[in-house]
Amino acid sequence: MCYKINMKTIGLHIIIIITLVFMVSGIIFAEENLIKNPSFEDIGTGDIPKNWRTHSWTPDASGGQFGIDKEIAHSGKHSVFVFNSVDNHGYYLQTVTVKENSFYKLSCWVKTENIKENLEGAGISI
Repeated sequence: MCYKINMKTIGLHIIIIITLVFMVSGIIFAEENLIKNPSFEDIGTGDIPKNWRTHSWTPDASGGQFGIDKEIAHSGKHSVFVFNSVDNHGYYLQTVTVKENSFYKLSCWVKTENIKENLEGAGISI
């Protein structure tokens, strides 16, 4: 049996393949958000969002300050801040259980100001 392939047939196959790729990627990435309290709306003790912990290389108060910003938010009403008055690495962290051999998408919004020259500023780590 011989099939005659023309440009319309090739275009249709490409559209079907693209559609299937988007359907499969939608299934892979359509799972629930594994991060608890991702927009920092639920505030716990010490002005730290529930389900989050803080860590700092310089753990005393002179090294880093952590807190809730009620004026600046990407979504919702809150954001968090880390203020370092000395060279330091302070961050919010949360442990998340994942499944092996699975795909995950991680994204965040970060705003920085007054970053010293030749220093990294803010980032996200896994």
